[in-house]
Amino acid sequence: GSLLVYAIMGGIFLANFTSLFNGQTVFFLTLLFFACGGLMALFKVSKIAEINFYLTVPIIGFIVYLLFFSFSYIKTENFFSAGNLLFNKNWFLPYGVWLFSLTGFSAIPPTRDIFANSGIKNFKRVISISLFLAAIAYAIFIFSVLGVSGSLTTVDALSGIKAAMGAKVMAIGSIIGFLAVFTSFIALAVDMKSMFRYDYKIHRFPAWLLAVVPPVVLYLYFYLRNVDNLVNILAIIGSVGMGILGIFVVLMRHKIVKVLKAGDKDDLVAEIDSREIKIRKKLEIIILVGIISAVLYDVWNIVSKL
Repeated sequence: GSLLVYAIMGGIFLANFTSLFNGQTVFFLTLLFFACGGLMALFKVSKIAEINFYLTVPIIGFIVYLLFFSFSYIKTENFFSAGNLLFNKNWFLPYGVWLFSLTGFSAIPPTRDIFANSGIKNFKRVISISLFLAAIAYAIFIFSVLGVSGSLTTVDALSGIKAAMGAKVMAIGSIIGFLAVFTSFIALAVDMKSMFRYDYKIHRFPAWLLAVVPPVVLYLYFYLRNVDNLVNILAIIGSVGMGILGIFVVLMRHKIVKVLKAGDKDDLVAEIDSREIKIRKKLEIIILVGIISAVLYDVWNIVSKL
């Protein structure tokens, strides 16, 4: 589902850019995105990390540029229009989108491989700092786009600013947006390939096919059925998919604590101190209730629309 979303967004961003030159259709460009991303997923983790780093630098640069350039176009009323407040009947919809955007579980295994020679405390610090910086970058981007577009904000966020800020800013933003989803697609595809290889003992090429082919098939299925509501797809994958994954993480913590208490410190948990993964039981219950409630809410919404 995540790979599907990244590819759809990649196709939209490319279409925004190529529209300045009588460009191709979103369908063709999305398939091109799948092809390029799939080929990049053949590389090793260390190479992907290096590629991601160089592609991430211009993303941060554009966010700062957008904030600076958009200041004269930002209108205060765009933040307080009725459609942007809790009065909106779809007030809970952004939860899944936010959860999807800030969830980085798939980056943790390859990041740990890269920081294999560092202690667990340094590794945890990297994860915390990365999440904080990502949240700040999102907040700046949202402030800039919403301040300019208001209720006219589009699904891809960038094409809506074209009327106010011009085609040049939209084109630059679309390329940067493409880089953002492309790096995410590659990292996740490599992670899935590794999961098939090491967890399920599948050979390299079949594992690669299992990682990159299903989202293409899913995209073609949705395309033929004229299903193109990206926000709803994002909400479902975020709240349901990431929610279930969050439950798994809590259960994994229980498993690790149980192993540690039994004194069975094998290679899997040798570097983990049980005190560092300690969490208050009441807080854990609140987290689980919140996640499960969100999952049930979105499942109910999906069923009610069938």
